Amino acid sequence: SGNVAESEDSSLAHQTLQRHNKEEQDHLEEICNAYRQYATFADCQWKEQQHRLDALPENERAFLPTSLIQNTQEGQDRAVQYREAYIRNQFCLDCILRHSNMPHSQQVSASTSSNNIASDSHMSKVSSVLKSLARDWSLEGKIERDAAYEPLLEKIQIYLPLPSAQNTSTDNSHNQRRDFTSPPNLCVPGAGVGRLALELCSLGYNVQGNEFSLFMLLASDFILNSN
Repeated sequence: SGNVAESEDSSLAHQTLQRHNKEEQDHLEEICNAYRQYATFADCQWKEQQHRLDALPENERAFLPTSLIQNTQEGQDRAVQYREAYIRNQFCLDCILRHSNMPHSQQVSASTSSNNIASDSHMSKVSSVLKSLARDWSLEGKIERDAAYEPLLEKIQIYLPLPSAQNTSTDNSHNQRRDFTSPPNLCVPGAGVGRLALELCSLGYNVQGNEFSLFMLLASDFILNSN
């Protein structure tokens, strides 16, 4: 719309709000609410796990590694690491919300959040966003990322070579009917947080990434478009 084009805020969240579609706006708020509540849910998950472990009979607890027993040094170290990790994750999600000009976890009171608790389904999707960010954009995710994307990138360059590669290719059997005057147009369905689409774009292809989940779209908008 014209309102979106003229606005200084071009974030995906702002564009959604500008559509004046109440169903979409409510859905966006539900997702942002789930983003804001991640740390609370992570803390509750930890406490629930510990409660279940503590409830085990003594003869079964004897088989647990020491890192799963609260009153051991290993267990205490693990608890500290877990808490530090979910605080960092919440900071990441808050950065996404700030980019979208939506209230983050430090801007919404606990009483407000407690009246609008996110569903388990929504929290599972937030966890999927974090896992996708780690796989697609972290150094630690490189092995998994390469295993998933490198075969695709290799085959695409074979079957849909770029104009600059047409003269160096020794096997033109796949390319006899292609016009090499412009880069091929590619669509990446289920683009997630955007790494594969960006890799293809960096090679020189014209790329469109399609993603249905607004959970993923908020994160990819932040990764690809934030300053």
